[in-house]
Formats: sequence, structure tokens, C-alpha cells
Amino acid sequence: MILAGFILSLITKPVMSLANIPDSMRDVAAPYLRIILLSGGFWGLENFLLQMVETLGESRVPAALSVAGTIGKTFLTVALVIWCGLGVEASALAILVEYLGTAAILLFWILRTEKGRELFRVPCMPSRSVWAELLKNGCVKSGMMMIIDLGAFIMKRQVNTFADDILVGYAYGVIPANLFMNSLAALAVAAGLITGQNEKKQMNVVRYWNRKLYLWSLCGCAVCMFAVLVFAPQIICFLAGDGLSETALWAGCLILRIQTCALPLVCLYMIARNSLQALGSYRVLPVLGAMEAGVSLLTAWVFIPRFGYPAVCWSVAVKWGIPALTGFLVYRRSTSVPSDHGFQGCDQD
Repeated sequence: MILAGFILSLITKPVMSLANIPDSMRDVAAPYLRIILLSGGFWGLENFLLQMVETLGESRVPAALSVAGTIGKTFLTVALVIWCGLGVEASALAILVEYLGTAAILLFWILRTEKGRELFRVPCMPSRSVWAELLKNGCVKSGMMMIIDLGAFIMKRQVNTFADDILVGYAYGVIPANLFMNSLAALAVAAGLITGQNEKKQMNVVRYWNRKLYLWSLCGCAVCMFAVLVFAPQIICFLAGDGLSETALWAGCLILRIQTCALPLVCLYMIARNSLQALGSYRVLPVLGAMEAGVSLLTAWVFIPRFGYPAVCWSVAVKWGIPALTGFLVYRRSTSVPSDHGFQGCDQD
């Protein structure tokens, strides 16, 4: 994975041609794309090590790293923009640093524990079931992400046919929107850990805590939505600096506002998906990925030619909403208990 990411980072020109990036934007896009491609391999390594730690029965370390990584990435992005004067590549560099740091800490934790060291002793009978579970989990999750990324790539090719000002605004608009989403993703990680660590399979407990996590995420969503609805132009101008055109500002504010207002859907999606994965309901994950990719393909081939840039922004809510509701219904059925009330599972708060 790391080797593939390194090789791709060296051939950004063919990748930009395949992605249909305009010639006028390639000098700006090249550093961002190079870092993102390089970080892809470390993202795979981080996820592999994260699954390994969770399989070993440790829940505190992944949760703490998820929260610390999200906070650190957010502050690092802002610091790189303010103090180093970087542009869109600031978010890519912060992502790479987060993946490297998290992978290093996870590997250190695994190697310092007896159970972790046993996984690397071959042959080791006790660890074969662990490796089998890791392989099953990893293959399904990788397949889901490949389907999602394929749809996103095809839509990105269509997006890159817009005018340069729109592309600039879009690039700056998704930076804070993704930061909000990554911050709230820590609660989804916690949902998966709570579900997976519930050895007695007490579904009422699982649903109770997942419901509380979703309610907490809604509080975070409300704060983000208020900030964006009131201060979106100031946020975009802060990231882009002086000289941003009105068209670019409009494009950035539109994607930022719509994607932020869709955060309750993506929080529901992530909590349901992580919980289903922790319950071993692997078959539904590629289906959810196919739904998300299907909306991207439909947007690229049908709605963008007809409605233009607004179709790209509104498709974000749709591509999260459909798998979110589907995943929630499957989650509800998988964790069904008497007196079924969605995420609610316990009477007491």
C-alpha cells in the first residue's frame, strides 16, 4: 500500500490528466495531489493497525488516537495556512502527518504488548483466528472504500470541467467542511468500539450508548451549522486570502453550507456503519458503498450536465442520506430488542 502510494505520488501528471484537472489549475493541484496520493498508503496501514488493536480487545487507545488525531489535524491545518502561507495543500499535509503519527503509535502499542507480539510469531495457532477476522474485516472495508472512491473519482472528473473560479471556491469550501466531519467522526469510532466490546451482546446497552453518541453529535452539528450559516464568507476568505473572486466565494460558501448542514446525516451514517461492522454484518457495507457511489455516478452523468455546480453540492446530502437511512434500518434490525425505539435502548439517561 505504501509503495503504491509512493509510486502514484511520482506520476501526478498522468493522474491529473485522468482526473480531468484543467491545465490552468495543475500547478496548484500538483502539491495537494502528490501529498494525498502519498498518504493513501499510510491511511491503509493506519486502518490495518487500528483493526488489529481493536481485535486484541483494546478500546481506549483507538478512541484516544481518533480524538487526538482529529484535533491535531485541525490545528495543524490552520497553523500551516496562517504561519506557513500554504493553500489547499495544507489540509493534505496535515492528513499525512496524522496518518504517520497514528500508525507509529499503534505499531508501538502492539509491539509492547504480549498479545500483539504473538500476532507476528509464525506459526502461531492462537493468532490465526485473529488474522482471519482482520482479513475479513479489512477486505470488506477496502472493497466498500474502492466502490465509493470510484464513484467519487468519476464525479470529480465532471466537476473539473467547471470554470477555474468555481474549482477554487470548491477547494476552499470543502476544507472546513471536511474538518467538521472528521471531528465528529470520533463519535462514530466510539460507537464501533462500544458495539464491538460488548461481549455479552446486550443490544439494549449498545443502542442506549449509540443513541447518546448520536445526540452528542447533533450538538456538534448544531454548532458547526450555526458558525457556517453566519460566517461562511469570512471562513472562505480567511483560508483563501485576498483576491478571491465573487464567483469563487459563492462556490465555496455553497458547498460549505450544504455539506455542513448534511452533517447529521453523515453522523447517522458513520455510527450505523461502524456499529454494523463491529457486529460482523460485513455484507451490508459494500451495499452502502454502492449506494453512495451510485449517487455520485448519477450526479456526474445526469444532474451536473443539467443543473451545473449546485447539483454537485446537493448531491453530498443525497449520497450520505440514502446509505444513512438504509444503514440505520439494518442496524435497527440487527440490534432489535423489545420496545424498539431506534437508537434508544435503555430507559434511564
